[in-house]
Amino acid sequence: MERKKIWAVVLGVWVMGVAAGAARGAPITSPAPLGGPVVRQDDEPAAGERISGEEALKRAYAIRKRSFGKEGEDKRSILLEAVAAYRTILTRHADEPRTAAAAALRAGDLCRGLGRLEEAFDLYGKAVAIPEAGESAARALLEIAHLLRRAERVEEAVQTYRDVGSRFPEEGNAVSQALLWVGKIEHERRNLDAARAAWTELVTRFDEPETRVVSAYDFLASSHIDEGNETRAREVLEECSRRFAERASGESRRARDLARALARMRSRARLSTGVGEESIPEDEEPEEPVPDPEG
Repeated sequence: MERKKIWAVVLGVWVMGVAAGAARGAPITSPAPLGGPVVRQDDEPAAGERISGEEALKRAYAIRKRSFGKEGEDKRSILLEAVAAYRTILTRHADEPRTAAAAALRAGDLCRGLGRLEEAFDLYGKAVAIPEAGESAARALLEIAHLLRRAERVEEAVQTYRDVGSRFPEEGNAVSQALLWVGKIEHERRNLDAARAAWTELVTRFDEPETRVVSAYDFLASSHIDEGNETRAREVLEECSRRFAERASGESRRARDLARALARMRSRARLSTGVGEESIPEDEEPEEPVPDPEG
């Protein structure tokens, strides 16, 4: 609980005031970025040099990669260099929506990891403000929802998770993750109908990621067990098995991951052992890191 309080204090009133606007694409104003002046990096293009957005992202990632294996202030300093590089991309490649949004998203992700939460929120907002960027904008809006949830701004978080689906319906990965979280939050608030509606939408609309769909089935079944309706819980689990059992029988890594997810379903264990306690954990599925190019 103490960690949640810290998040709430750090984000404070500023987050509450701008969250709804950010979720709906309104311009975001924020405090000035934390830290000192931006220092030009060796990897940064010389004055007048124009490189592609893809190459610029690779150069920024090369800076970030130097932090691997480092610790303490050395690591922090390098990551701040990477943030500065991504910010430069955001400015210089503003005419390339996907590049600019990807840069804002990756910089926001780094700032979040560094504890620079206001700056992270601002950067995610810049990505969301580029809706034609597609995946990056959707992922950024998802990250804003995560920040709100950690700050215990529950109503804003739920609405922002829902906005991921309404604003970016084609971005299935972000939408399905948002639905999973809506279900978790609503379940925690004892809004079982709303929780089940979110999880049912997930399993109905999406086939991938398969392990996430299995998690939604697991949560659905557990919610029925919570109410003593084991018959309905078994029906949900049978539907899940019919859908995924054959796919989980192969030797590929994907099949093994799926088989492991099916074997670890808590609702199945609850039915077999008769354990009646609720089991919808807050962080069953880790939030996904932003992928970077390898070079």
